[in-house]
Amino acid sequence: REMTPRTEEISALHPDVALSNLGHKGKGYTATRNIPSGTVVCRETALATASTADGTGTHASLILNLLSEHQQETIEKILSLMGGDNTTPSNCMPTLAKVREIFPTLSAETYTLFVRLHNAVSTNHIRLSLDPHAGIGVFEHFSRFNHSCSPNCTVHIAHSCLDVVTTSAVVDGDELTVSYLPAGGQGRAQRKDELRKGWGFDCDCPQCQDL
Repeated sequence: REMTPRTEEISALHPDVALSNLGHKGKGYTATRNIPSGTVVCRETALATASTADGTGTHASLILNLLSEHQQETIEKILSLMGGDNTTPSNCMPTLAKVREIFPTLSAETYTLFVRLHNAVSTNHIRLSLDPHAGIGVFEHFSRFNHSCSPNCTVHIAHSCLDVVTTSAVVDGDELTVSYLPAGGQGRAQRKDELRKGWGFDCDCPQCQDL
């Protein structure tokens, strides 16, 4: 089955993909039928992006743009990605402290909203290219794809548009996974450290489990 053709703004999942409960991993996408290799299983434009750092960090820049432009619908969508979990990951604390330092007059209400958004962006973002200065994006459907160091899908990004494409056949019931990291080069310890610092979780995919 083909995906809907790309338009200026699109948010679509393949009809044979469903959001499922995956135990300790939380929610993620699984195949409801066998899906061939090379199938576009997700196509969407970003809810929000930030392409430059302004002294507060790229995550903070994205959030400040949302707040200053009063993008309430987008804010609610990003907050919903946390599923009610408002715990602040430890990797977020330095940026939040810096924001307090740069914007000491932020009201308690605005700062609380900022923290909630920062938690959501920190755990649901993707880098827009291999260039570390290219920035990040938050995508509504993509945020539900779990990471694996040996994924069965790859990600293609052009500006703020994203495609997720299977790289091997996916069997009915199997999870669809992507890598949050650039391909190749990292050892297990480096991958785990980068995922912990960048997304706030310890990877336990097959490649990262103790032998």
